[in-house]
Amino acid sequence: MFVVGSFVHWRTLAPLATIPALLQLLLLFFIPESLQWLEKFGCEKELEAALLCLRGDKADISHEAIEIKDYVESLKIFSSEGILDIFQKKYVWPLLTVAGVLVLMNLGGINALTYYSGAIFVSADIEGAAEDSISSSWKSQGLALLQVERYLMLHSMVIHLSRN
Repeated sequence: MFVVGSFVHWRTLAPLATIPALLQLLLLFFIPESLQWLEKFGCEKELEAALLCLRGDKADISHEAIEIKDYVESLKIFSSEGILDIFQKKYVWPLLTVAGVLVLMNLGGINALTYYSGAIFVSADIEGAAEDSISSSWKSQGLALLQVERYLMLHSMVIHLSRN
């Protein structure tokens, strides 16, 4: 939709953007249950029927059904932890670090810079410096990539802090 928005008026683009969402909503009713979901809720006959449908009527599905059952059982063991477990004393420093970096990134003005970068490049006449200069939209996209790179650095810092 971002690319189409360059060529189409926003009043036309808004209804166009709803088409994929409505299509997904309609197709949602035709998605079958996953094998793990069937095992979790004890629908063993439906699980076997789904496996036979996937593998063929003459396939031996007993080994795969046992694997799915073992997998679901192992998930039950690990799912005893909840979201509230993150608010323990040992996680205070990493959580505050991440929240602080996110707040500082947003207060630093990177979002405003990215939003107004096209106008900034045009008004600063950076675009007219050479005949083959890069357009301001490409420069704005470069700034957006820089922002993505910063978020990836933040992600690696979060991973590092969470392992310590």
